[in-house]
Amino acid sequence: MNNKRTPIIRFILIAILSGLLAYLGQPFVHGNEKAVDLIINVFAILAGFLIAIMTLFSDMRFDEDANWRQIQIREGVQEQRYIKHSLLFYTYLAVLVCVFIVILLAHKEEYENGLAIFWLERSYLFLACISIFYSVFLPGNLIKSRKEEFKKLMEKKKPKI
Repeated sequence: MNNKRTPIIRFILIAILSGLLAYLGQPFVHGNEKAVDLIINVFAILAGFLIAIMTLFSDMRFDEDANWRQIQIREGVQEQRYIKHSLLFYTYLAVLVCVFIVILLAHKEEYENGLAIFWLERSYLFLACISIFYSVFLPGNLIKSRKEEFKKLMEKKKPKI
């Protein structure tokens, strides 16, 4: 399979599965304060954790022995990773914002059980599913990044024969 198509196919499959889960899961969260509290807690923790990870792994050091082209390539890779993590963080925040709006609207008589709440619940479940699926890939990506850095360092330090 073409490597450039893999992220697109992965996104499409995750979006379809997330849409299905949001559709089926909406009745379970509607009016269920414990489920909503759980979602708020989980995504607040995930957002904080992701910010910590982004801070720890946003390595601003550059290899002094590298030429300008190698530095430019490395910066491009680092920027792509940072953008992906930022998008995941914003998805976490979008979940929390949707939940917050649902909580506010649920206490208004004219919105209670209305279409706005119905679609907002599906929206935050959809975003929650997408972000959870992508969060599953995060540890593997971080390990891959560390292995790449280690490999570069070992190549640099390895004695020349």
